Amino acid sequence: MRAPPARELALYEEAFDFLAARGWPQVSIDCRGFDPDQVAAELLRQVQGAYGTHDV
Repeated sequence: MRAPPARELALYEEAFDFLAARGWPQVSIDCRGFDPDQVAAELLRQVQGAYGTHDV
C-alpha cells in the first residue's frame, strides 16, 4: 500500500533532515511543472555544482 502524497512528502523531509544531520550533502529539488528532460537537466546541474563538471 502506498502512502498518501502528504505522508510520502513528510517521509522524504524526515530522511532529508536525518541525513543532513549526519553530514550527508543534501539538495531538495521542486520538480513541479518540469517535464522529464527538465528534471534530468536540474539533477545534472546540481551534481555539477557540487562536484564540478569533470567528475560527471
